[in-house]
Amino acid sequence: MGWLCMVMGHKHAKRVWHDGVDFRARCTRCSEEMLRDDVRGEWRLFDPVRDADPTRTEKPDRQSRAG
Repeated sequence: MGWLCMVMGHKHAKRVWHDGVDFRARCTRCSEEMLRDDVRGEWRLFDPVRDADPTRTEKPDRQSRAG
């Protein structure tokens, strides 16, 4: 975690994906994975132990655009 995130908090990216359970994004400052917590109504760091769920899918790869 970067010092700016420790002082100001994380900032989620504009690119968000749905992993089958929750919306996820990476922090634009430190690149940590974040999760949209619907209960608290805010973004928080993704915890692989706490948030473990077999129905979660990985982040989809960018698909190349064929001209």
